[in-house]
Amino acid sequence: MHPIFLELKDSQAAALFGFVLAFLIIFFWREQPTRSTRGLILSSILLIVVGALLGWVIYFVAYFTKIVTTEPAFHIKWDLALAYFKGGRGAYPIRTYGVAMASAFAINLVLLHRRAPLEGLSSKTIVNTSICVILGTLIGGRMLFVITQWSKYAEEPLGLIKFWEGGLVFYGGYIGSFVAAMIYIWGVKRQRYLPYPDIMAPYFGLGLAIHRSFGCYLNGCCYGAPTTLPWAVRFPLTQHGTKFYGAEAFLHPTQLYEALAALTIFFALLWFRPRRKYYGQSTALMCIMYAVFRFSIEMVRGDQMRGTVGTFSTSQFISLGFFIIGVALLIFAQVSKRKVWRSGDPLIEGDEELMESTPTGESTKLAD
Repeated sequence: MHPIFLELKDSQAAALFGFVLAFLIIFFWREQPTRSTRGLILSSILLIVVGALLGWVIYFVAYFTKIVTTEPAFHIKWDLALAYFKGGRGAYPIRTYGVAMASAFAINLVLLHRRAPLEGLSSKTIVNTSICVILGTLIGGRMLFVITQWSKYAEEPLGLIKFWEGGLVFYGGYIGSFVAAMIYIWGVKRQRYLPYPDIMAPYFGLGLAIHRSFGCYLNGCCYGAPTTLPWAVRFPLTQHGTKFYGAEAFLHPTQLYEALAALTIFFALLWFRPRRKYYGQSTALMCIMYAVFRFSIEMVRGDQMRGTVGTFSTSQFISLGFFIIGVALLIFAQVSKRKVWRSGDPLIEGDEELMESTPTGESTKLAD
């Protein structure tokens, strides 16, 4: 297992995070940022400037308690704050967990961008929605982790935002992604919501499979309980499961169980995609399938930090809620009968953004 992917200087790591955020911001706000030479040059300049500044902000926050002092009086140590521009102060590990998560988001973003026009959706809108989903995943995942570890963070409030040090709960990210997408699609774009989670539903499984297998498994988190099954694994001495159960313990590879479950969801929803009739069906099946898989896998999970709700683990309790939501959404989809757009269906004119992105050059906004 390799929890550390590579090590960079702290200033380099902060700059890397800054450039990634700048890239997402530029694609979110700018209309077709690389379509023309002028747009490409302007976007590149913005990427360099904004990326460098965001990197410095991340560096500043990471060292905030050392840069800003209040005893005996308020004082900012500018030499330490500006060390970012002079090569930093030390090494910073880039974790495999974060690389796996970023890779999953990047792969799905490319696939969604290519798929959107075939679903009658704007590629630009689906990219912007995906960026909102990424932010919602990070915020929601961090919030649920903090809630389950509140006694620790009540004493260190600044640690709430240090997601780069680890500490993301999948179900929190799951909920956060739905909320962020709703805010953007309903609040900003004022479009129908269900076509967007429907197109994303299969790729949820693919992204989770990448994250659990390369992120959680190599990081050693989300481990299982001890078992004598022939496929049990023993983690290195430095990893969480071994520290908890002992050096000789063989554990359920629950990370790989969930990766296999996620791949099952991915291929099942790819098969179902051309066969669905109404919007909401793919999203409903994703919720139901994942809830069942996750509830079952939780029975052999061994990490104790997830918390409990009565006799259930926190994730099992949330799984029950997602199963109910999935069933309700499946019924809603069947009752509302909002038919899935197919190539050649009647279209309504007037949406220039969609007209630019669809294969036919026509608008794809549907009548309710």
